[in-house]
Amino acid sequence: MPLPSQPLADFDYALPEGQIARYPLDDRGASRLLVYGQGQISHAVFADLARYLPRPCALVMNNTQVLAARLVFNKTSGARIELFCLQPYRMPLEKSLQSRQWASWECMVGNKKRLKLGETLEMNKTWGRLWATVMQLGNELALIRFHWEGGLPFAQVLDEAGMVPLPPYLHRLPQPSDKARYQTVYAKQQGAVAAPTAGLHFTPMHIDLLKSNGIEIGYTTLHVGAGTFQPVKATDLSKHHMHAEKMAVTRGFLSWLKGVLPVIAVGTTSFRCLESVYWLGHALLTTGQLPQVLESGYPYLAHHPENPIDTIDALLAHMDRQAIEKLNLDTRLFVLPGYTPQCCHGLITNFHQPKSTLLALVAALVGPDWRRIYQEALAHGYRFLSYGDSSLILPKT
Repeated sequence: MPLPSQPLADFDYALPEGQIARYPLDDRGASRLLVYGQGQISHAVFADLARYLPRPCALVMNNTQVLAARLVFNKTSGARIELFCLQPYRMPLEKSLQSRQWASWECMVGNKKRLKLGETLEMNKTWGRLWATVMQLGNELALIRFHWEGGLPFAQVLDEAGMVPLPPYLHRLPQPSDKARYQTVYAKQQGAVAAPTAGLHFTPMHIDLLKSNGIEIGYTTLHVGAGTFQPVKATDLSKHHMHAEKMAVTRGFLSWLKGVLPVIAVGTTSFRCLESVYWLGHALLTTGQLPQVLESGYPYLAHHPENPIDTIDALLAHMDRQAIEKLNLDTRLFVLPGYTPQCCHGLITNFHQPKSTLLALVAALVGPDWRRIYQEALAHGYRFLSYGDSSLILPKT
């Protein structure tokens, strides 16, 4: 079934350059917080988030860790070639990051016209040399085989040789401070090439304060892909191709989730992970098969609704049968207006780009009120995009 038609122009607004936050605040918790609750808008600071959360309440955070996925090589001719590592090729992510000799990754290439099939690039580091050989060269991506000296795991090779993959709309190179600031304080599972930016506002002290106020907190993993940066080219948003992103959901998280539903998602990635858990469990419950990939159109089919607890139980029973502690799955979930949330009661999120899939997700929660929210944020001088201010969205229903 096709996705519901959504003209891209319906998600446009004027974003002044001066309100794009190109650098983070020194204090994570000092960001402003726009609160949208039951159709009303108020203004606060992020450090006071607990005052505006409903009770009882649980927050779900995405504990993915951003890789230093941008590698810059310089050819002997002087040409600068940038490789942006997106995902391993035909190898599980964890295994590839642990490899100590070679790794093949699909990469975006900067200055691709200067690169040839079969060519090898080289970089010298204090621990040894790193080579990158072009195995395939496609229109959008290249397949790169990396080899290196020193016996380091590939995750450490990236950390030592790569740069933080800041969003291109910041129009600047990463600085040393970005290595820590473009990472949540609870980042744990390596694999993202973009940060779950709604979580950048939290400090350890803030998390402790939330817990002391009776707010439960759970962690799951969705590795944010480069698709989050890709501009939408289709005039109808429903025709946009959503790239698959990898999820890792543990038995412990699912068991915890059963006791705290509904929840508030910290970020669009946590939202998509939670809703994907429901639909994957739904598919398992209704068809007897667990899809390895949740396709974009599945939630928009004429399904019989299932209790979220039952869908979680179906996933847990599957894990029992397979004797596994973690589900590694992919999701292409595309949340557009007309989508009905199944698990999430609210959302904490930054302010997103015009004509973006992330803005469409916000519109799915609040309907046409998204324009009122964004007009209010612009009028009150909020900082926008990845390093910007935050919002708490509690839909009317």
